[in-house]
Amino acid sequence: MSDQVVFLTSFVQTLATMRLYSPGHPARSHAVDSSYAQLGRLIAADPRPRFSFLEQSVIYGDLPMHELPQWPWAPRLAAVGVQRMEFDASVTRNDYENFLDHVLNLLTTADDDLRLAGRRTTVKFGHVGLREGEEVVKVERLATLKVAYTLDAEVGVVQWLQQRTAEGDGIAIAEVESVVRSLAVAMHAGERLMAPLLELKTYDQYASIHALNTAVLVMTFAESLGLGDQDCHQFGMAAVVHDIGMTTVPPELQTGNNLSPEERAIVERHPVEGARILLSSRDIPPLAATVAYEHHLRPDGNGYPRLHYPRETHYASRITSVCSSYDALRMKRPFRPAWNMHRVLEYIYEGAGTVFDRDVAWQFVGMMQRLEGRIKA
Repeated sequence: MSDQVVFLTSFVQTLATMRLYSPGHPARSHAVDSSYAQLGRLIAADPRPRFSFLEQSVIYGDLPMHELPQWPWAPRLAAVGVQRMEFDASVTRNDYENFLDHVLNLLTTADDDLRLAGRRTTVKFGHVGLREGEEVVKVERLATLKVAYTLDAEVGVVQWLQQRTAEGDGIAIAEVESVVRSLAVAMHAGERLMAPLLELKTYDQYASIHALNTAVLVMTFAESLGLGDQDCHQFGMAAVVHDIGMTTVPPELQTGNNLSPEERAIVERHPVEGARILLSSRDIPPLAATVAYEHHLRPDGNGYPRLHYPRETHYASRITSVCSSYDALRMKRPFRPAWNMHRVLEYIYEGAGTVFDRDVAWQFVGMMQRLEGRIKA
């Protein structure tokens, strides 16, 4: 059992003990001492341990904890505003007990404005996306509007997913689920729907940034079209892995522009390879394989993979096609500069009915024009 699992186990056991015994009781003190000792072991290896709780998934740092599948405490903590908790290396036992007290109060009361007035501590917690790099902060339930969404953890998770797939291990459904839920939180951080798109800083992040941005756009678009929460979630999951077939394409072909016919054929195999990977992965919804296979098909029949008999694609594929193209053109590539928003929207509008589904393209352009100023990039 890892130190992270041992600590989380002691953390929840201590909360249960504190609920039974009043402050000063030996059983309560012993439980806090034991849990604080486990925290110390974590800090000895990692000076700022950080846990994130999304539904029943647990993430430590940037990677999912597969030792705790379907952990029942994850949704309980997330429901009271503890989606993420982070400990500073200088945390004292008193700081830690105060934090435990506060979490226990959140779990046992319905007061959303609960605060530890005047207390300062070396523990931070709040919603996913908590700004990092701050020094000592108050223990409080952070309001969503105050949260800065860097989505660094989500980038790391998607990179891990893509690397795992490239090594032949298939897709981990729990991680895709957790990323989509985190994106949904970020999209609703303000009073109105927004699209928190990420900027590409280094090219080695292109695949993960593109996956996240496409998912954000797909979920935002689906919601703006009036689709229900379940459809938005399923479409978002499909979008996160729509390009997973690119993990089978040699890196030098992914960055090249003047490809030979043979090289281009390898690149254009990625929708087929993506569908194959997803169909062979455990618990992945069939829609994800459909979108992976169809997102480069076009109404005029000139997309790929080449079909003997052109057919209508799934609505999720038509949406993903537009959103994926928008994000790809907005990012700088080794073989061309980034396009500005207005140039991309003009391209999508002019491609309505040929490159893209006509109604979907027009609706997407209209949404993006309405969202201008609410696209966080």
